[in-house]
Amino acid sequence: MPLFGAADCELATALLDRHPAKLFVLAGNGSLLYANPAFLLKFGRLVVASAGHGTPEPSPQLQAWWKHVQAQAAQIVAEGASEKTIAPLYLPDGTELAPTVKVFPVRLSTAPLLVGGLIADGDPCRDHVGVHGQGYEWYRRLLDLFPDAIVLVQKGRVVSANREAANLFGAANAEMLVGRSLWDFVHPDYDRSKLDQIRGSLERSEPVGGATVKCLRLDGKGVDVELRAAPSAGTGDEVAQVLLRNLSKQQQLEEQVRQSQKMEAVGKLAGGVAHDFNNMLTVINGHGCLLAEDGTLTEDQRQSVDQILQAGERAAGLTSQLLAFSRRQVLQPKVIDVNQVLQGMMQMLRTLAGDNIELLVRSCPGLGTIRVDPGQLEQVILNLAVNARDAMPEGGRIMIEPGNIDLGPQELGERQLDAAPGRYVQVVVADTGTGIDPGVLSHIFEPFFTTKPKGKGTGLGLSTVYGVVKQSGGLITVASEPGRGTTFTMYFPRIEGPVTSDHTEDHDVSKQRGTEIILVVEDEPAVRALVRDTLRSRGYRVLEANDGMEALLLVSQYRDAIDLLLTDIVMPQMGGRELAEHLRGQSPDLKVMFMSGYTDDEILKHGVVAARVEFLQKPFTPHALANRIRKVLDQPHGIQADLQGQTMEASP
Repeated sequence: MPLFGAADCELATALLDRHPAKLFVLAGNGSLLYANPAFLLKFGRLVVASAGHGTPEPSPQLQAWWKHVQAQAAQIVAEGASEKTIAPLYLPDGTELAPTVKVFPVRLSTAPLLVGGLIADGDPCRDHVGVHGQGYEWYRRLLDLFPDAIVLVQKGRVVSANREAANLFGAANAEMLVGRSLWDFVHPDYDRSKLDQIRGSLERSEPVGGATVKCLRLDGKGVDVELRAAPSAGTGDEVAQVLLRNLSKQQQLEEQVRQSQKMEAVGKLAGGVAHDFNNMLTVINGHGCLLAEDGTLTEDQRQSVDQILQAGERAAGLTSQLLAFSRRQVLQPKVIDVNQVLQGMMQMLRTLAGDNIELLVRSCPGLGTIRVDPGQLEQVILNLAVNARDAMPEGGRIMIEPGNIDLGPQELGERQLDAAPGRYVQVVVADTGTGIDPGVLSHIFEPFFTTKPKGKGTGLGLSTVYGVVKQSGGLITVASEPGRGTTFTMYFPRIEGPVTSDHTEDHDVSKQRGTEIILVVEDEPAVRALVRDTLRSRGYRVLEANDGMEALLLVSQYRDAIDLLLTDIVMPQMGGRELAEHLRGQSPDLKVMFMSGYTDDEILKHGVVAARVEFLQKPFTPHALANRIRKVLDQPHGIQADLQGQTMEASP
């Protein structure tokens, strides 16, 4: 099929007619002006059909493909565009219907703008696997299942790609990548010298191993990938197989591990500080309470004692926060109705919010019950309310609302919650404040992280919230946008059961008295002395020991039966758990109460179920000690659990 018929084109036409590649030339309207024999041999029916000759028509798919080629040619003429690559077309069984086509402008001085077309022999992907038909389809499906991006590159351009490659670069399908230069996806900020090294290796058919490259997706987002490449066997030196591994997931996992290690280290430090501090606070607050009971104090002396007690309570709150965010405190959970908890906090919340903030606390009829430490839940809500207030210096609204929610696999996935499907009670704390910047949002639960000015925050508030919620078996999420407020949502497993009745501390000393024999075992002398003096002042007979071994020796020499063992849990030589087991073996009816200011893993291994065997968290007041002692002594025999095989209600 001659090009124009001019004599001076005969030599060019003769050469093109013998070229193995399929070549053609289209006019600006898409009509075929020239096609060499290689093209006519494969697609001659398209030419004959378009000329109206009575031969079997090509398939509708092939005709549609050819119209697409003609449309692309017309677009090049209309827009004056550069070359385009048209992706291949495959039948469902993997058979190639139409190959990859390159169309490009042809500018001649004696003719209008034309469009040339070139179809190279063979599909590099198909040639590489050496199969066709169903075998080729099997190969492509296998590539689409591969978790990493795989592309075949010919002279720097993508000729084949799997599904993950499309996902990596933000394309709707793999065909959108075909024909594009692989280097177009390299981020402009990437080191050009390193890029030149990678390109040079591919051009020299040398393998590339483990190069980290910053790439640019089609949506403009950056992504780090690990690039590996090797020459594709059997396709010539110009084709390379390239594997691209998305490093963002790996980087996220590494960051989570680093964060977990940091939290664990800080948690251990906080737990150690809290242990020693709680012992000291037990002595300070305890003797402060005893001084407050002295009726001979002057008014100035009483005010000084009140200041000491207030400072001691604030310090105790700080140690409680340290233990909470490190999840090393012993919770004393109860079955509660969140509606009742919020109702009891109303006055405190209104005072905290101030006059320029609207406070909405809603109740939920038929709300399910949850099992948490009510004091810790109150602390969580107060911390979130304080943060909300501080985010609205010019006023706004705080909304606190509980509700029932059923979370199935789909709902858990939508909320990105790592939890088992089930029934939950959610507690939402939302504000209309300044919101949180995305760069800050990922750090807000970290200990000591704060955006408040120096001296305005400890950075423990939200880490405490996170620790309490997680330790209570719950989950917490946060959603925020700058200028559009922040919403914290907590999820607690819903349970069936009546609300636990609450008994307030009795300060009537006459109701805290007794004559029973109590063995006090504590390795901190000042704490032991305070406990001894408190109990003796209320009529009890007290024996004291420094540790478990000394206690066993004392019991062996003491003839009267001991009514109650009050012991610290972690002590040198013999801990409280082991001591209690020894004494219970000799006296099964012996009543036991544990106390501790530290709840690290060692305590969990040697602990008891807090709901069934009494546990007293340091620091405690003399009134709290006397109340709990009287409560345990008044229990009928057999109420306390067997110590064997029990574990404390706390999470490391």
